Amino acid sequence: MESDIDHLSDSDKPMLDIESNIKENSPLEFYKQLLDSAYVNATSNIEFKDPTSYKEAISGKNSQEWLNAMNIELKDLELQNTWSLVNRPKDRKILKGKWVYKTKLNPDNSINKYKARWVVKRFLQKPGLDYFETFANTVKPIGFRLLFAISAYLDWEIYQ
Repeated sequence: MESDIDHLSDSDKPMLDIESNIKENSPLEFYKQLLDSAYVNATSNIEFKDPTSYKEAISGKNSQEWLNAMNIELKDLELQNTWSLVNRPKDRKILKGKWVYKTKLNPDNSINKYKARWVVKRFLQKPGLDYFETFANTVKPIGFRLLFAISAYLDWEIYQ
């Protein structure tokens, strides 16, 4: 009979070692093992050097992937109505920005996707003149699920 974990890839199995030891170890030991596992995954990603400029992105060996990522970002910004294009007022400067690139990896360190973000150089902006609203970062649903799963497993209560 096949168990629930037989379908998992080898890259997911180190987490199972941690999971199987939760009951036998204190919560502190569990978190130490979890952090150690995360540290190993984070430090193994060092071999990827993301571009630091537009010029570097379009002239490198993965230029087509970076161009696709930039097009996706621009389409997403348009769909979200992030800005409105207007004629430039004579008494105002145009805000400058830059591309930020990140290679997203799978747990086995294979490339998941190329992510490009367009960011405005905020230090050039003036509140009430260049922008009227600010937005906080949001947490992805996987973050909440992880928090709730750990809390439920350890029988912790969560307060808002």
